[in-house]
Amino acid sequence: MRDAPAPDVPAWDTPAREANRTDRVRVSFVLSTRNRADHLDRALQNARELMGADDELIIVDGGSTDGTAEVVRRHADIVTQFVSEPDTGEAHGFNRGLLMARGRIIKLLGDDDYLYPEGMRRAIAMLEDHPEIDALMCGGEACEFDPASGRTRLVEYRFLPPGMHLRDDVTHVLRYTQCGLGLVLARRVLERVGLFDTSFRAVDTDYMVRLIRSGVDFRYYNVKLFRHITHPHSGQNREAESLRDRARVLLGSGAFPRIDEARSPSALAQALGLDRVPRGEALALLIWYAERLRRGRLGFLLSWMAWGTRAAAGVFRVCRGVARRILPAGMMRGRRDVDLAVEPEWDGSLR
Repeated sequence: MRDAPAPDVPAWDTPAREANRTDRVRVSFVLSTRNRADHLDRALQNARELMGADDELIIVDGGSTDGTAEVVRRHADIVTQFVSEPDTGEAHGFNRGLLMARGRIIKLLGDDDYLYPEGMRRAIAMLEDHPEIDALMCGGEACEFDPASGRTRLVEYRFLPPGMHLRDDVTHVLRYTQCGLGLVLARRVLERVGLFDTSFRAVDTDYMVRLIRSGVDFRYYNVKLFRHITHPHSGQNREAESLRDRARVLLGSGAFPRIDEARSPSALAQALGLDRVPRGEALALLIWYAERLRRGRLGFLLSWMAWGTRAAAGVFRVCRGVARRILPAGMMRGRRDVDLAVEPEWDGSLR
């Protein structure tokens, strides 16, 4: 039997504290970070509010060159494992953490966001009380941080409107929920859906669509779980990559048949949730005409291209050109069927 580590050895050097634990871990909280020491302390203070005695916290650092290790050291009493090695991005870090996780439930954490403890408690209880459910998507707040004023403002709420069910339409993810901070997973999901695709920047959007397509029992749980804060360094501010990833998700989701239900390019933009992203209307316009070409004499060739990775990249490049050269600002802004600026009633419904 392995000897127990010396008491003065830091917690992140003792793999999973196995020497003093015989119980099975309830929740594995996994945090992926790199060079965010100025935000990380608040994130770990938040983790303290979330964790129970049977939970673990795994921090995967992509080889930070700032004070990340020192911040983690100050919170060593709650850190189960800390790994600091160069990686290829957030998805790579999360994958490392998922492979180390031992919990029955898995919750990913942001290094600059906030989770509401009561929402977390309710989500965990829902999965424990309903073992048939594989994954939950919870609601929350979308905010923006203004570095000039130092203030954070609420932009809108992320929630699935009443009367809708998450698995009824893959574009619900793109239009309403969007934020992976709302995801709470049963560990068994990894066996069917796998790890994150490291080629995506919008890894959470891709994973939510994969959850729906995989056929797991994936439900929306109407509680306020997260406060997602967009900072200047946030990945979603990279418009080109975000639009590219959304196009890739749409290409792989089988959502394009919805073009039959849309009477105009602007209606298609709304149906696919593209009216809510930069230059999304231009992408909808391109899809609109490309689909009609596909159904013509060049159908076989265009169909084959549309489902390939190169086609996705081509769609993105042409879309940017169209938006910059010929589309007036604000063109084809469609009306929303739900006002996302109004806080919903967090009634705890499951759908």
